[in-house]
Amino acid sequence: WHAMVQRCTNPNHNSFSQYGARGITIDPRWMDIANFLCDMGRRPSPQHSIDRIDNDKGYFKENVKWSTKKEQSRNRGNNRMLTYKGETMAMSGWAERIGVPRSSLRSRLENGWPVARALETPMAEALGIHKKAPPVLSSEAINDLQQYELL
Repeated sequence: WHAMVQRCTNPNHNSFSQYGARGITIDPRWMDIANFLCDMGRRPSPQHSIDRIDNDKGYFKENVKWSTKKEQSRNRGNNRMLTYKGETMAMSGWAERIGVPRSSLRSRLENGWPVARALETPMAEALGIHKKAPPVLSSEAINDLQQYELL
């Protein structure tokens, strides 16, 4: 709470240029920590901090939530957002969901792949790795296996 207030109201704070100077404000009720806690409750864990949903808007009940650092990193203004089948999230979130390294997903998109192809193509297929066909046995090998009742 204190850091939020300082970022938005103190011109001497090292992050003021990214908050207060940009017009990011705080609900006037929240200048009293009791009102902030009434609206938001205590943070769920030490890993959580207050996160704005829309980074161009201020700190008010409808625009903030408690988030972990990982969740917050996906809500940064410089993230590449991808929309697929009506769902939008950061590229890193998609990479995690589909099990592809973020660098691989980024490379696919930089190489002109459409979003659907980039998200739907498994790593093995993208790398040209295909399952090997089973070996073809000679008739002599088949006879040997049959003789020992292994086939």
